[in-house]
Amino acid sequence: MSSWRRFTKPHREGGMILALVLVLALMLSVSMISFTRRAVIDSLIVRNRDDSQRAAALARGGVRLGIALILSDRLLKGAAENFETTELVATPGNTLDDLWNQTRNFEIVDAEGGSLVIDVQDAGARLNLNAVVPYAGEKTRAEPEAEEFLVELLQKVIDEMPIDPGEKLYDARELARNLIDWMDPDDTRVVGGGEGDYYQSQDPPYNPANRPLMSVEEVGLVEGFDVQLVEALRRYVTVYPIVGGNGINLNTAPPHVLALIYHGVSGEKRLVDADTVGRILRAREAGQVVCTGSTEGSDCVSLSEMDLGEGSIFPEIELPDQSGVFTIRSRAKVGNVERTVVTVVDRSNLLEPQLLFWRTE
Repeated sequence: MSSWRRFTKPHREGGMILALVLVLALMLSVSMISFTRRAVIDSLIVRNRDDSQRAAALARGGVRLGIALILSDRLLKGAAENFETTELVATPGNTLDDLWNQTRNFEIVDAEGGSLVIDVQDAGARLNLNAVVPYAGEKTRAEPEAEEFLVELLQKVIDEMPIDPGEKLYDARELARNLIDWMDPDDTRVVGGGEGDYYQSQDPPYNPANRPLMSVEEVGLVEGFDVQLVEALRRYVTVYPIVGGNGINLNTAPPHVLALIYHGVSGEKRLVDADTVGRILRAREAGQVVCTGSTEGSDCVSLSEMDLGEGSIFPEIELPDQSGVFTIRSRAKVGNVERTVVTVVDRSNLLEPQLLFWRTE
């Protein structure tokens, strides 16, 4: 019996030591895995931070390239600088053949693998809401055609919203009047009564702006407009230039915006039909420029030839139009990180182009 006890005791002690060693080895393995994982995560964090900084810098550089494009385009068209007055001679209007549009969606890749895409758009390619109710100080008044045009515009946007018809509980005429009331300088509704009653009942209360719109997002503050309607409206409209803007530039607008051309004799204006939009697009594809006045020159095609000769277009615009305001979207990607800078630039003064808007996405 004693010999058996002498044999089993060391055996048991050895088993305990082995178990302890295994536990310690497991703990060490877990610690090593945790340490390695943490080191990898820290490395990825550092890399993403560096990539984020590089992407942001690349996107900002893209904005500078975009500004250089719109300034170079103006100079290449024969703009003359006067370093005392910074006046510019008359130049051909903006078209999609311009330098700023030729580089659209062209990917630039740097030596370290970063990529940059610059998209420049003429502000005139969208409807300027501030041109519908042009600002003239205290004398600002909406033209009689403004309400009817806004009704047509809003009804078209509402009809095309990708939501159930039962959810489209909008009154286009009421929305049009509310938007005019927001922008005109008086405190009286188009239909009579105080403009501020609805806005003062909100939490927190606020007042109608009684001035030009500063952004498309601001439309969401107007009575009756909600987020989904503003988002649907966004692809059609702009607010630039805030003062002194024109109507739609027929030479740069995409098809869905061309469909908003409101033309005809006073009291009988209407939105253009699909045939007219197609005629404009075919003329542009053929290298022609839509012109308001004289058709002298082989590249100029008159409004009459576009079936727009009767009456006038609202909001008014002289074609070809030489817009000074452009939207520049600069999208940069480094590794898995993407950064986008959206800015609006006024190039009217070649010596000092102005940044009107800047947003980083």
